[in-house]
Amino acid sequence: MTDSEATAYLAAEAQARMEIDAKLAECGWVVQSQKNINLGAGQGVAVREFTLREPHGRADYLLFIDRKPVGAIEAKPKGDDAHRGGTADGQVRRRPP
Repeated sequence: MTDSEATAYLAAEAQARMEIDAKLAECGWVVQSQKNINLGAGQGVAVREFTLREPHGRADYLLFIDRKPVGAIEAKPKGDDAHRGGTADGQVRRRPP
């Protein structure tokens, strides 16, 4: 991937994250950064760029309901194959780490 392709990809992913933030908020989720996390801010809290325990890395969004982790979202630019059924490293997650 060239530098210009990488820049375009990152810009597209940033756009996808803005759209995801808006859609989550429309559905009643409280969207927060991990730096300012407050799991009591609402029944459903979506935390951006959540750092997970090793070897899991980072979730673009970790979803909490009643302070319990229930799922994760990986932000992808439009046109990227988001239906592969796995993670970037090829592993399928059956439950939050």
